[in-house]
Amino acid sequence: MSRFCSGLWEKVMYLTINTPSNVVEGQSVKLMFGGGEGPYTVRVLPGNNPGGEPLTEFPATDNTSTEWAVDLPAGTSVGLTVTDATGAMAQSAPFTINA
Repeated sequence: MSRFCSGLWEKVMYLTINTPSNVVEGQSVKLMFGGGEGPYTVRVLPGNNPGGEPLTEFPATDNTSTEWAVDLPAGTSVGLTVTDATGAMAQSAPFTINA
């Protein structure tokens, strides 16, 4: 594959964010996302209202991961969104914070 085609493929990759497993109150978890075009903004949203006000918002980053020191109580249902520089958005599946 030529360098041009390789670079073109990278530009059309879909924006994604992984749903983390075993997210525990008071512990850190690595949030991973990719595709799209940086910088990326990641938000933690209410699991029952993905269009609601963010519970946590991380500073924009060109990295494809960020660490979250989970500061929400066990039993809270949340979801993640990532937005890239073009305005594209991806959402995780909702998940519940564990004790």
